[in-house]
Amino acid sequence: MADIAKYGALSADADQYTIPVYQVTSSTRTVTVQGTGYYSTYDSGDSSRVGHGSPWSVGGIPVPAGAVAGSGTDGQIVFIDKAAGVEYGFWQFSGPDANGVYHATNGYRYHTTSGYYGRFADGGSGRGAGTPYFAGLVRPWEIAQGHIDHAIAFAYASPSSSFAYPASKSDGSGSAGAPEGARLQLDPSLTDAQIQSLGCSGTCLIIAHALQKYGMYVIDNSGSSKIYLEARSTAGWPSTLTRSVVSPLPWSDFRVVQPPAAP
Repeated sequence: MADIAKYGALSADADQYTIPVYQVTSSTRTVTVQGTGYYSTYDSGDSSRVGHGSPWSVGGIPVPAGAVAGSGTDGQIVFIDKAAGVEYGFWQFSGPDANGVYHATNGYRYHTTSGYYGRFADGGSGRGAGTPYFAGLVRPWEIAQGHIDHAIAFAYASPSSSFAYPASKSDGSGSAGAPEGARLQLDPSLTDAQIQSLGCSGTCLIIAHALQKYGMYVIDNSGSSKIYLEARSTAGWPSTLTRSVVSPLPWSDFRVVQPPAAP
């Protein structure tokens, strides 16, 4: 943990370099998105990437009016059709222009149904570790219900350039840090009383429970050590939820655990 701890306390930024999530349905208007990088579709599992050229132009993308990418140069955004089990993700998303066309650098279409495991097996899309943008986000309804039933996405300043399953690539440049794909776990033996004695209660305690049970995966290279909350712009987080919500949790109470076996 020393290589991570030296970059500061754990944080949870909901205001920049995180991801807004827009719910879409079969009745959501569709638009054309054009990009200068790559657009990939995965319609038959994690290893089924089909590229659409570079530059690319793709129609039929469901984008609600007023949809805005996350703050920061990454400009990420996610559109989720829960009924269809489809996720669209874009990097450096903007628009519309005068012709009603939206723009991005990279993008993908992925599925959230059975047979998909939250990773791009070829490393051809997604975040630094090759995971969809939606994977591991903390959502407001999870906090409202009092429990998070999945591992959480985590990034820090200098992950290793190596990677481990479930990652399929790495954008890290460190030589001694945790590899992307590593799973970090908060000590599961800590009691609620012990966690609360650290100054962690309410939302922090709910997140701490998930970190004890499921852990957090290193999925990106970031300017700070942080877990990913859905962007405030779509989540509607209260102003009382700040970057420091999980900062009471000390790195000394975390450990690296072995990655799961590939399916």
